[in-house]
Amino acid sequence: MSGVEQSTKWELGFVALVVILFGVVIVATVPTDYRVGGVPSSTTLAEQDPGKVIETHVEQLQYVFNITERGDVNGNYYNLIVAHQGDVLNLTMTAPLRDSATGNFYFPDYADQVVDDQIVPAMVSYDALSVPRIPGAYAFLDGEYDGPWYTYQVGLVLVLPQSGLYSPQELSAYVAQTDQAKASGLSGDNYNPPVVFYNSTSPNVVLATDPYGVFNSSVPGPTLVLRNGSTASITLYFAPPSPVHNYLVTYVNGRPVEVTNISVGIYGVESNGALVPLAQAPIVYGSPMHFTVDVDGQFPAYLYGLVKPVYNNYDPYNESSLLVGEDTGLVMGAWGVILVEG
Repeated sequence: MSGVEQSTKWELGFVALVVILFGVVIVATVPTDYRVGGVPSSTTLAEQDPGKVIETHVEQLQYVFNITERGDVNGNYYNLIVAHQGDVLNLTMTAPLRDSATGNFYFPDYADQVVDDQIVPAMVSYDALSVPRIPGAYAFLDGEYDGPWYTYQVGLVLVLPQSGLYSPQELSAYVAQTDQAKASGLSGDNYNPPVVFYNSTSPNVVLATDPYGVFNSSVPGPTLVLRNGSTASITLYFAPPSPVHNYLVTYVNGRPVEVTNISVGIYGVESNGALVPLAQAPIVYGSPMHFTVDVDGQFPAYLYGLVKPVYNNYDPYNESSLLVGEDTGLVMGAWGVILVEG
């Protein structure tokens, strides 16, 4: 046998060995890769109680997170995760090949835990997140630039109390930690929205969008705190959107068009994560939209505004295509949460 034949034989054998090893890895990991979950160690984070683990699927879209939760909380949301103190989020993160791009899940709560994971189309990322010990609304975001609307891809981990409503002590601790994080950094989540307390039994809440289509220059909008037993008048004003830098204007055949096929509303958040629509109306630009909320202790929290994303196609010259490129996606901006103090 010549030296060339011997060399070829060894090369073929090496290739065969690599193929076999790939096959072993694929067979061993397929059951994990294609189910929600995949961080078995997360159960040890849940105080030895597997019932505290919430299987959480985070789908990275352009420009929103599509969240599905199963376990202590059950629900499907955009840019929102609902959990309780003591829960652990068993994160499985994916992105489709189409309508997405490489993104990132960044949860920067330096007082508890920081989670920072890349999400690559057609691949799966795993992690585990211990829910903050102090109830409140904690921001997570896409830390990877994937297009001009990526700064709107900010969500909230809404941490509900173990039972009942938010106590004054819990709210004070949450605000103190958030204020400290914004002042000095690396001591909490400095991306948390501003917190506004309404101590009246008949508060009048007014929120208006700025030129970028967000409430009070914040994404998400301010976290409102209402007292149990109050009746709140909530006014949401959507300024007529400019075709420049506003996701509430899309383009059809190269012409700017205001987005009108969306609803604005108030939604109760039950302890199990269910969202209950309380009031909804089609969006109106240039005129106040009025809602009344009877805060009667039924819900520990509420959502307000646009809780579903808006489809945006930025194509002012009608030149977009798969060949030259496209800038389309789902965008959320004018929304926020309400915490109930009881």
